[in-house]
Amino acid sequence: MYSKLLIIVLAFLLIKTQVFAEEITADQLTTTDTETSPKKETAGEKILDQTKKIFSETSETVKKSLEENKKLRESFNYFALLSYSSMDLIIPGKIGASIGYNSSPDYTWEFEYLHGSVAVPFLIKDLGKMSDDRISLIRRSYLGTETFNLSYGVSYFDFSVHLGDKFLNQLTGGSYPSLDIITIKSLGFNIGAGNRWNFKNRFILSIDWISWSQPLIMVQRDIPYLDYATNQSDKDDVDNASKLIAYLPRITLLKLQIGYLF
Repeated sequence: MYSKLLIIVLAFLLIKTQVFAEEITADQLTTTDTETSPKKETAGEKILDQTKKIFSETSETVKKSLEENKKLRESFNYFALLSYSSMDLIIPGKIGASIGYNSSPDYTWEFEYLHGSVAVPFLIKDLGKMSDDRISLIRRSYLGTETFNLSYGVSYFDFSVHLGDKFLNQLTGGSYPSLDIITIKSLGFNIGAGNRWNFKNRFILSIDWISWSQPLIMVQRDIPYLDYATNQSDKDDVDNASKLIAYLPRITLLKLQIGYLF
């Protein structure tokens, strides 16, 4: 009897031991699966990771592109540009062209021509059609940077006016076609600041954020009208306007240029 009871107890303990071992093994497997299985990303985390990746790739591309500006200025000696200056005194909407030379990665020289004209005067009422030409020799210093530059140089200003009918009708004996021109030519300086980007395909994009061209020396002021007009008030208006034009600062904002390296 005792032997049967002992067998039953041993069998019970054996079963309990086996069940306990199986529970421990199951717990270990569950723990291991939890630790080794990757954490599931949320939709927000995926978008954030993708945004970081795009930003990183874009930043790297921009950085490489900027680093190539000096190399391109060093690789190509010459360049040509077309210009458009929408905000320009005295006459806005100037168009022009430049030809330049890369003397080093940090310095360039360029010869620039700008022209603007307007049929409706805004400086002096009834003055007439005006045209403004500016020829400049410009040196750009990149100050060790890739694109930012300071520019400075000398400028030649050629400003002309066709007098309106209000003034010509005041002349004794009728109109004088040879007297309908005011010519003012001056010499001065120019300074400015901008950015210029060179690309692998040799194209150039340039923006002069602000520049100032200032006439200093009047080399010619030709106004035949003053010798023939009889109305002193009109003569004073034309004389004062010509003096103002001769030394008026030429401020330019956001001059755009596109060009090519060669």
